[in-house]
Amino acid sequence: MYSAVIVEDEPWSLASLQSVFPWESYNFKLPEGFNNARDALKFISNNKTDVLFTDIKMPKISGLELIQRVREYDSSIKIIVISGYADFSFAQKAISYNVFRYLLKPVTRQDAENLIMKLKTELDAENRALNIEKTYTDITNPTFREILKFLNQYYSEKLQLNLLAERFHINKSYLSQLFSEYLGCGFNEYITELKMQKAAEMLERNISGTEIANFLNYDYVYFNKLFKKRFEMTTAQYRQKMEENK
Repeated sequence: MYSAVIVEDEPWSLASLQSVFPWESYNFKLPEGFNNARDALKFISNNKTDVLFTDIKMPKISGLELIQRVREYDSSIKIIVISGYADFSFAQKAISYNVFRYLLKPVTRQDAENLIMKLKTELDAENRALNIEKTYTDITNPTFREILKFLNQYYSEKLQLNLLAERFHINKSYLSQLFSEYLGCGFNEYITELKMQKAAEMLERNISGTEIANFLNYDYVYFNKLFKKRFEMTTAQYRQKMEENK
């Protein structure tokens, strides 16, 4: 699950921010809350943090100072500035630190859900890229590396484990074992996940569900069943969420 930290010196506002986001629905742990930047900075420096939510105007160490210090050693953390001030100079300075989003209080439930969905989409994409890179690095079996490259190129075809084993002159049972050993899943699980991620990317490019199902060699009804199981929403709902977050 993803982790988040909220920094807000006003107790009522901190409580509101902790409750307004549907954390668990989007694979986030309940966030850590701090009423000052110093304690938050100490926590972030010692704990993996995916997202930082911070107010701007706080005593002693301001939100902008906190962002600057965090950026000195962590360029990947997503930073959300939440402020009661519609001040362009604050926003401009925040942008210079590669802030993910600048939100004005009060944050509505709709704003919160739109934002957390976008955060999850970004974090999922980054993790997929890291996992693929790590996977190829960690795989010592050259034949299996070639098989994964083949699958990532021809994922839309009707793929079967036995035919794949024949193509690469490898025992079927041994190939199945390699998927479990290196990827922690079976062949069918890997292919389905690969296809679902590609389907999500195609939906974001406004390609219709029917076209995507045909491209991926799925029956349309079965494709929709798989997609809903993976993303916990229909293709129409997914597309709508993407439109709302643009």
